[in-house]
Amino acid sequence: FLPYLNDERYLAPLRQTEIVIATGHDDPHVDESRRVASVLQEKGVPASLHVWDGWAHDWPYWKEMVDVFL
Repeated sequence: FLPYLNDERYLAPLRQTEIVIATGHDDPHVDESRRVASVLQEKGVPASLHVWDGWAHDWPYWKEMVDVFL
């Protein structure tokens, strides 16, 4: 869906929102996170990707991510 999104009614609000994508290096879907961040950036959406060491899909990581990103 996202790669084919070209409707400014949807893109304009997204461009007003800072999007943070945080994932773990060992997450099985880390490449998909990279792809989503790249597509958003190509469309002018301020998206940043942060790949953390390890799995990063558990409460200790989430707590640290909240402290860093919020």
